[in-house]
Amino acid sequence: MNQNRQDLAVVGGGVVGICAALFAQRAGFDVTLIDPREPGSQTSFGNAGIVCGGHYVPTAMPRAPLEILKLALNQTTYACYRPAALPGFLGWLAAFWKESAPVNLYATAREALPAMAHTVALHRKLLNEAGAGELLRDTGWLAVFRSQQDFDAVRPELDFARDAGIPFDVLSMVEARLLEPNLNPVFECAVNWRANSSVSDPFAVSQAYLKLFRQAGGSVQQTSALSIQPHDDRWRVETRDGSHYCGQVVVAAGAWSMELLEPLGYRFPLKPKRGYHRHFAAQGNAGLARPVVDDAVGYVLAPMARGIRMTTGIELARIDDPVNEGMVQRVEPYARDLFPLAETLDDEVWMGRRPALPDSLPVVGPAPRHHGLWVDFGHAHLGLTLGPLTGLLLSQMLSGETPIVDPEVFSPRRYAG
Repeated sequence: MNQNRQDLAVVGGGVVGICAALFAQRAGFDVTLIDPREPGSQTSFGNAGIVCGGHYVPTAMPRAPLEILKLALNQTTYACYRPAALPGFLGWLAAFWKESAPVNLYATAREALPAMAHTVALHRKLLNEAGAGELLRDTGWLAVFRSQQDFDAVRPELDFARDAGIPFDVLSMVEARLLEPNLNPVFECAVNWRANSSVSDPFAVSQAYLKLFRQAGGSVQQTSALSIQPHDDRWRVETRDGSHYCGQVVVAAGAWSMELLEPLGYRFPLKPKRGYHRHFAAQGNAGLARPVVDDAVGYVLAPMARGIRMTTGIELARIDDPVNEGMVQRVEPYARDLFPLAETLDDEVWMGRRPALPDSLPVVGPAPRHHGLWVDFGHAHLGLTLGPLTGLLLSQMLSGETPIVDPEVFSPRRYAG
């Protein structure tokens, strides 16, 4: 345990940064959370609400020639790219292709198993502490497959999960509709991933964790961090409102993290995998008890406090490129085919930026070349899932406690020696 209280700044107020701040505070640090916007209101606001429990096989680039051709022609429903942005992604895509090879993909999944075993329990503990336990649903999530060929493509993941002892059920279309009777019979079979949970409002989850942080005396500065620099054995975080000095600093700024780290000589291969959502009302009394993933098409229908949230796959674009409503338009007909959606509840589509490294796992731990500088970003599709786990792990490394899992799986040294 840290014996002398130290001042520490966390730059980035998504669910990852909030959890990093909360657990560092609980480890004995005086913590200031810095973000230009309302904490939890950016990328953390708009995910599908799934908390992966037990295991996670990273998203992979397809290797079938026909799928590669469709990707190249920008004709898939689960991914698209902006041609003007593509040159900036070429190196990242080459690394992503390498990590997508089955031998690498499942090696990463095996290494992440110990961490994934703690995700749901940590969320449950924090939400109960915040008096918001009702946000967490232990109903699993359902993946549906429109053809036998689509189902056959996920058999390696099922074999991996079976070997790892992860509970799931392979269901016929009829059995799946006993769980979710409002799904239309446009699919052949499904997998019920029982170890997973979900939340009914990701933003409310972030706010619950922020409440715990503030109630314990945590400080929030709503301002932009312009730079971080060593300063007399301490750190100076230059913000739009002046200089903030601290003993240690955690960069948890998601897709914007490299803006702060590149001037210090770091070159983590971080790119934004942009995603979209839109809310819909349901027709009549139709509803869902759990998120439903239309696996091959590449979208999720998730029951939320606001309505049915339809989330999209990934868009490769520059971080500040205009919103592309085409991502939503591509999948909406499939979603309406699967579930009786009614009118949209949003005036415009929402867009967020998933911060992704080629192996789909974050970097968490000490920056290799600067004492007192820590990183906690790159969670890709796992920001909500891993936020509490990586926050706790980081706090244990900060304070010298025995870590909850081997931190090597998230080591920054795998990208920055």
